[in-house]
Amino acid sequence: MGAWGYGCLENDTALDFIGYLENYKGKEPSLKKILREMEYDAEYVDSDVDAEILALAAVILNQEKIIEFTEITEEVPYLPHTKDDIKVLKEQIEDIVANSESHELYELWEETEAEDFNEWKQEVEDLAEALSDLLK
Repeated sequence: MGAWGYGCLENDTALDFIGYLENYKGKEPSLKKILREMEYDAEYVDSDVDAEILALAAVILNQEKIIEFTEITEEVPYLPHTKDDIKVLKEQIEDIVANSESHELYELWEETEAEDFNEWKQEVEDLAEALSDLLK
């Protein structure tokens, strides 16, 4: 049975992405490199890409000890980053809500029960807000 919930790591795509990052152990990837590898199309963003963006934010927030995510293992390597990298990640997350018509994940959540949708939307907004702490 797959994982499902409103949390940024409560879906199969996000958990698969964490597994993907575990493969980088010992290879010293950076946030910039991971962002570059993602297929982020500003015109219409696939739900899997948005789920990976949210998972990536969780990894950064976890490694910086801003929010603890128990799903992130020690096998996930530290991702060096600059403030500019964090700004790009934060903007991509904010875009999920601000330009909802361009994001499949938003549309899928919008079709769920109102309470679930609101919980998910709040989670997305909270991730963006938490990333702001890294920009100070």
